[in-house]
Amino acid sequence: MPDPELSQQSILIIAAIIGRKNTFTYVGLVAFFSAAADLIYGAWIDGSFAAHARALPGGLHRSAGGAAVGHPPPWVFTERGLIMLDIKVLGPGCANCRKLEELGREAVAATGREAEVLRITDMDEVLAHDVLKTPGLVIGEKLVSPGRIPTTATIAGWIRAA
Repeated sequence: MPDPELSQQSILIIAAIIGRKNTFTYVGLVAFFSAAADLIYGAWIDGSFAAHARALPGGLHRSAGGAAVGHPPPWVFTERGLIMLDIKVLGPGCANCRKLEELGREAVAATGREAEVLRITDMDEVLAHDVLKTPGLVIGEKLVSPGRIPTTATIAGWIRAA
Protein backbone atom coordinates (compact mmCIF):
# COMPACT_ATOMS: atom_id res chain seq x y z
CA MET A 1 0.00 0.00 0.00
CA PRO A 2 1.69 3.25 -1.05
CA ASP A 3 2.16 5.70 1.75
CA PRO A 4 2.66 9.42 1.06
CA GLU A 5 4.76 9.59 4.23
CA LEU A 6 7.45 7.53 2.48
CA SER A 7 8.10 9.58 -0.64
CA GLN A 8 11.75 10.01 -1.51
CA GLN A 9 11.64 13.74 -0.88
CA SER A 10 10.10 13.35 2.58
CA ILE A 11 12.66 10.67 3.51
CA LEU A 12 15.53 12.99 2.53
CA ILE A 13 14.04 15.86 4.53
CA ILE A 14 13.50 13.62 7.58
CA ALA A 15 17.07 12.31 7.26
CA ALA A 16 18.40 15.88 7.30
CA ILE A 17 16.40 16.68 10.43
CA ILE A 18 16.67 13.53 12.62
CA GLY A 19 19.65 11.70 11.10
CA ARG A 20 20.08 8.60 8.95
CA LYS A 21 19.76 5.98 11.69
CA ASN A 22 16.55 7.43 13.09
CA THR A 23 15.17 7.84 9.55
CA PHE A 24 15.81 4.17 8.84
CA THR A 25 13.91 3.23 12.01
CA TYR A 26 11.08 5.65 11.20
CA VAL A 27 10.66 4.39 7.62
CA GLY A 28 10.72 0.76 8.80
CA LEU A 29 8.03 1.40 11.40
CA VAL A 30 5.81 3.33 8.99
CA ALA A 31 6.09 0.55 6.41
CA PHE A 32 5.38 -2.15 9.01
CA PHE A 33 2.31 -0.45 10.49
CA SER A 34 1.02 0.49 7.04
CA ALA A 35 1.19 -3.16 5.92
CA ALA A 36 -0.37 -4.36 9.19
CA ALA A 37 -3.23 -1.86 8.84
CA ASP A 38 -3.82 -3.05 5.27
CA LEU A 39 -4.01 -6.70 6.40
CA ILE A 40 -6.34 -5.95 9.29
CA TYR A 41 -8.60 -3.75 7.15
CA GLY A 42 -8.79 -6.41 4.43
CA ALA A 43 -9.70 -9.10 6.97
CA TRP A 44 -12.32 -6.90 8.57
CA ILE A 45 -14.01 -5.67 5.38
CA ASP A 46 -13.98 -8.62 3.01
CA GLY A 47 -12.21 -11.50 4.70
CA SER A 48 -9.27 -11.29 2.34
CA PHE A 49 -6.50 -11.54 4.93
CA ALA A 50 -5.15 -14.72 3.35
CA ALA A 51 -5.05 -13.11 -0.10
CA HIS A 52 -3.12 -10.13 1.26
CA ALA A 53 -0.80 -12.40 3.24
CA ARG A 54 0.04 -14.48 0.16
CA ALA A 55 1.09 -11.25 -1.56
CA LEU A 56 3.77 -10.69 1.09
CA PRO A 57 7.28 -11.91 0.34
CA GLY A 58 7.46 -15.55 1.38
CA GLY A 59 3.70 -15.73 1.92
CA LEU A 60 2.03 -16.78 5.15
CA HIS A 61 2.67 -20.38 6.08
CA ARG A 62 0.62 -22.44 8.46
CA SER A 63 1.40 -25.75 10.08
CA ALA A 64 -0.37 -28.92 8.94
CA GLY A 65 -2.84 -28.60 11.80
CA GLY A 66 -3.64 -24.95 11.10
CA ALA A 67 -6.58 -23.50 9.22
CA ALA A 68 -6.43 -23.50 5.45
CA VAL A 69 -5.19 -20.29 3.89
CA GLY A 70 -7.84 -18.73 1.68
CA HIS A 71 -10.83 -19.44 3.94
CA PRO A 72 -11.65 -16.54 6.25
CA PRO A 73 -12.42 -17.44 9.86
CA PRO A 74 -16.11 -17.44 10.82
CA TRP A 75 -15.82 -14.15 12.73
CA VAL A 76 -14.76 -12.17 9.65
CA PHE A 77 -17.42 -9.74 8.43
CA THR A 78 -18.61 -10.42 4.89
CA GLU A 79 -21.62 -8.83 3.25
CA ARG A 80 -22.98 -11.35 0.74
CA GLY A 81 -25.44 -8.84 -0.66
CA LEU A 82 -22.61 -6.61 -1.88
CA ILE A 83 -20.88 -9.33 -3.89
CA MET A 84 -21.68 -9.40 -7.62
CA LEU A 85 -22.93 -12.85 -8.58
CA ASP A 86 -22.24 -14.40 -11.98
CA ILE A 87 -25.00 -16.55 -13.46
CA LYS A 88 -24.10 -18.40 -16.64
CA VAL A 89 -26.48 -20.07 -19.05
CA LEU A 90 -24.50 -22.69 -20.93
CA GLY A 91 -25.57 -23.96 -24.33
CA PRO A 92 -25.50 -23.43 -28.08
CA GLY A 93 -28.07 -20.62 -28.02
CA CYS A 94 -31.21 -22.67 -28.67
CA ALA A 95 -34.74 -21.77 -27.59
CA ASN A 96 -34.30 -23.64 -24.28
CA CYS A 97 -31.14 -21.64 -23.56
CA ARG A 98 -32.93 -18.37 -24.23
CA LYS A 99 -35.84 -19.48 -22.01
CA LEU A 100 -33.45 -20.38 -19.17
CA GLU A 101 -31.70 -17.01 -19.55
CA GLU A 102 -35.07 -15.24 -19.30
CA LEU A 103 -36.02 -17.26 -16.19
CA GLY A 104 -32.62 -16.44 -14.67
CA ARG A 105 -33.19 -12.72 -15.18
CA GLU A 106 -36.65 -13.00 -13.61
CA ALA A 107 -35.18 -14.85 -10.61
CA VAL A 108 -32.50 -12.17 -10.16
CA ALA A 109 -35.18 -9.48 -10.20
CA ALA A 110 -37.26 -11.45 -7.68
CA THR A 111 -34.36 -11.85 -5.23
CA GLY A 112 -33.05 -8.30 -5.53
CA ARG A 113 -29.45 -9.58 -5.62
CA GLU A 114 -26.87 -7.84 -7.77
CA ALA A 115 -26.12 -10.40 -10.47
CA GLU A 116 -25.04 -10.61 -14.06
CA VAL A 117 -26.68 -13.20 -16.32
CA LEU A 118 -24.35 -14.34 -19.09
CA ARG A 119 -25.10 -16.56 -22.07
CA ILE A 120 -22.11 -18.81 -22.80
CA THR A 121 -22.16 -20.44 -26.24
CA ASP A 122 -18.47 -21.41 -26.48
CA MET A 123 -18.57 -25.21 -26.33
CA ASP A 124 -15.10 -25.44 -24.76
CA GLU A 125 -16.32 -23.41 -21.78
CA VAL A 126 -19.59 -25.37 -21.67
CA LEU A 127 -17.63 -28.62 -21.48
CA ALA A 128 -15.27 -27.12 -18.88
CA HIS A 129 -18.28 -26.99 -16.54
CA ASP A 130 -18.98 -30.70 -17.23
CA VAL A 131 -22.26 -29.95 -19.00
CA LEU A 132 -23.05 -32.83 -21.33
CA LYS A 133 -26.72 -31.95 -21.85
CA THR A 134 -27.83 -28.37 -22.44
CA PRO A 135 -29.00 -25.96 -21.22
CA GLY A 136 -26.82 -25.74 -18.13
CA LEU A 137 -27.08 -23.20 -15.34
CA VAL A 138 -24.04 -22.12 -13.32
CA ILE A 139 -24.49 -19.86 -10.31
CA GLY A 140 -21.34 -18.57 -8.67
CA GLU A 141 -19.10 -21.06 -10.53
CA LYS A 142 -21.21 -24.01 -9.32
CA LEU A 143 -23.22 -26.09 -11.80
CA VAL A 144 -26.74 -26.26 -10.35
CA SER A 145 -28.85 -27.44 -13.28
CA PRO A 146 -27.51 -29.52 -16.16
CA GLY A 147 -29.87 -30.36 -19.01
CA ARG A 148 -33.18 -29.04 -17.71
CA ILE A 149 -35.16 -25.83 -17.24
CA PRO A 150 -35.97 -25.25 -13.55
CA THR A 151 -38.70 -22.93 -12.34
CA THR A 152 -38.08 -19.28 -11.47
CA ALA A 153 -38.67 -20.04 -7.77
CA THR A 154 -36.05 -22.81 -7.83
CA ILE A 155 -33.50 -20.54 -9.50
CA ALA A 156 -34.28 -17.79 -6.98
CA GLY A 157 -33.60 -20.24 -4.15
CA TRP A 158 -30.22 -21.16 -5.66
CA ILE A 159 -29.37 -17.45 -6.02
CA ARG A 160 -30.23 -16.79 -2.36
CA ALA A 161 -28.08 -19.75 -1.30
CA ALA A 162 -25.07 -18.61 -3.37
